[in-house]
Amino acid sequence: MTSKKTRLILLSVFFVAVNMRLPITAIPPLLPSLQKAIGLPSSAAGLITTIPLLTFAVISPILAKLGKRFGNERVILAFTVLLVLGSLLRVNQSMMAVMFGTFLIGLGIDSANVLLPAVIKDQIPMKPMLGVSTYTTTMLEIGALGTGLAGIIVVATNLRFAMLTLFVISLISLVGWFPMVKRQVADDEMTKQRKTEKGRSVWTSKTGWVISLFFGLQSLIYYSLLTWLPSVFVSQGFTSIQAGTFVTVMQISSLPFAFLVPLLSDKKGGDAVMVWAVGIGFVGGSLLFAIPGLNVLAVTIIAIFVGIASGIAFNLSIVYFAQKTANSVETAEVSGMAQTVGYLLAASGPIVFGYIESLLDSWTLVLLLNAVLAFILFGAGLYINRKTHIFDVAHK
Repeated sequence: MTSKKTRLILLSVFFVAVNMRLPITAIPPLLPSLQKAIGLPSSAAGLITTIPLLTFAVISPILAKLGKRFGNERVILAFTVLLVLGSLLRVNQSMMAVMFGTFLIGLGIDSANVLLPAVIKDQIPMKPMLGVSTYTTTMLEIGALGTGLAGIIVVATNLRFAMLTLFVISLISLVGWFPMVKRQVADDEMTKQRKTEKGRSVWTSKTGWVISLFFGLQSLIYYSLLTWLPSVFVSQGFTSIQAGTFVTVMQISSLPFAFLVPLLSDKKGGDAVMVWAVGIGFVGGSLLFAIPGLNVLAVTIIAIFVGIASGIAFNLSIVYFAQKTANSVETAEVSGMAQTVGYLLAASGPIVFGYIESLLDSWTLVLLLNAVLAFILFGAGLYINRKTHIFDVAHK
């Protein structure tokens, strides 16, 4: 593969990755205007972010099977069309259109979540981590940027223009993905891969389950901290503004690792160092957050380390999809399996943690539980690093 072809593939990966978080992360700043425009009650507003997460959990295994039959590139193209249609529906300011459009957007996003690592495994077999780095960096950076710009756009113009902007971006992404369909792996190669994997399911692989556990726990820990840390900080005497700032610092600290983790993973011993960083950051951070009387500087420093752990954990879990599989068929299946487990855990974590706090009236116990889960995550990472392949025995 020539350098020019690699650049063109990375460009297509960039286009589709733009929409892997943006349609979700751009919505919170638009919610007040959206609620007013369509008469959406506060009790139902959360559905706009919950619907995609539930879609991810349900549809992920099906996408792997569709990719195996029709080709990953074609499936992503078809589901990106659904994403574009969903974005167009949300321009129409009615409750039914917004909800159904959000459902279609969830389908489109999840197709890339599950199948893009497999496409990268196929199309850039010699430099898969370069592709992973491109898509995770784009996904997270554009998602974060969208949250900030969406509020500015809706204030400067109106809700319809903001939604129309998201539609145009999705349309550009669709056009940018078309060249990848022409580069799809030949049918005879896909047939060969299907025969290779006949009789072996990733759902029977112990390592596949551990990778799913790793992805699920990092999602649960991140979303639980994101949801409840502001309440923890307020209970410790900080203002709401300070609490929000600490969480923002945590999120920003994670962003550089979308680019760094795939590159570090290619280095000898890189995965081991990163798993230790995840363990120290998440376990240590959860325990330190439970200490009362910390000052602003101390909490800020802890938030940075937790953010670093979060950035490493998410991106390392994506790296595992490609690193521990032999071909794109396995990559798609492991990705689908892990994201099914992961998003179910992610959706349940904040609810369970909130229930525990209301039952025991103690954030300290919640943070201790978070530290225990982080330690299990650390152990899962150590186990995965002893494997070369999801069906291999451990090696030393």
